[in-house]
Amino acid sequence: MEVLARGEVLGEMTGYLQEVRKQRNNSIQTDQQYLYVHQVLLIFLRKAGFIPETLGPALDTFTSAYNSATCGF
Repeated sequence: MEVLARGEVLGEMTGYLQEVRKQRNNSIQTDQQYLYVHQVLLIFLRKAGFIPETLGPALDTFTSAYNSATCGF
């Protein structure tokens, strides 16, 4: 969020997740947790208008796959 507030371009998600993990020791440990963080960030970026509408179908596909993969967690 800080990167966006400064008007900078976002980099690879992996780098941000590693930074979160450094700040909160082992806060992201499982595949489900990584998926959850990705999903939350994608929802935020989409609603805030940082993701073009042309990517909507791809995001919907990811959300559907995410929901299937995390069902029951």
